[in-house]
Amino acid sequence: TEIEDDAFKECENLAFVTSYELKNIGERAFYGCPLLTRVTNDKLESIGANAFENTVKFTSVSSSYLKEIGNEAFKNSGLTSLGIGSVTDIGDYAFSGCKGINDVVLTSATSIGAGAFENYSGVLL
Repeated sequence: TEIEDDAFKECENLAFVTSYELKNIGERAFYGCPLLTRVTNDKLESIGANAFENTVKFTSVSSSYLKEIGNEAFKNSGLTSLGIGSVTDIGDYAFSGCKGINDVVLTSATSIGAGAFENYSGVLL
């Protein structure tokens, strides 16, 4: 199952999404959704570029299957919690401007893009 590019872009009233079969989130799928706090899914494999950019209330992402995070996927979001130990590829500026994140554990990352954690003040492990 997939959420296509721009599917909920700038959707003003969307607060959360629950899908048990979701595997891919397209580019800009939730870009600029001001009320979005979470997407619940354990099978998520990839998150497209700018998918959650400017989602200021979005606080957490976690999936044991997640492998790819696109460029600027969470740029300027409200992320405070990351469960991304399985991720292998992190795009450019993926978490840029996410000032609320504490420590990040990257056990499987093979590629981390330019500025992926720009303005990040926590500990990368």
